[in-house]
Amino acid sequence: MESVFDFIMEHDSELQLLSNVHDALSINSEASQRDLAQYTNLSLGMTNALLRRFADKGWLYMKKITKRNIQYVLTPQGMKELAARSKRYLKNTARLMNQYQGCIRRFVQNAAHDGCTQLILVGDNDLEFLFDYACHFCKLSFMKIAAEDFNPQHKYVTSNSFIVFSDESRCESVQKTMGISGGFKHCTGVMDILSSAESLSV
Repeated sequence: MESVFDFIMEHDSELQLLSNVHDALSINSEASQRDLAQYTNLSLGMTNALLRRFADKGWLYMKKITKRNIQYVLTPQGMKELAARSKRYLKNTARLMNQYQGCIRRFVQNAAHDGCTQLILVGDNDLEFLFDYACHFCKLSFMKIAAEDFNPQHKYVTSNSFIVFSDESRCESVQKTMGISGGFKHCTGVMDILSSAESLSV
């Protein structure tokens, strides 16, 4: 599953690039546009457009060294903008985590109400601690299993287990393999659980 923090950062490419420009220039004051694009994981064209936008807004100073080389320097105004956006990013991260916590707790409460006594999380997930906490709160046992080690026929999977997959495609594959496609209430994906969370715009 995509990192929660990556999800928010990806929805503000300006913050992403501005932050990476700052980090890259702190490491190498002569970083090229191509270097900045690699740091930010954006295309060269997008990086070029955003750098020019930053310069137009007064956030970035572009000093021409040679015909082909440009030195980039974050201005005091650019540093102030980065600080403001980073604060907003952290607030949105906290808000999203609160929404996810609510979704997960409701899911676990419903699972317990339906008679489940164990939740099995299959695969790595940034929200593992929220599932663990919700299970502790609702008095369900919690088990985390690596995706490659999971076997739906193993003895630890019982009729009272609720299996949650970090990988949605793996969930569908297991459902089809077990011949329960479309109706197995004790198997779902993390994104299905979080689908009721309000989408954020950063």
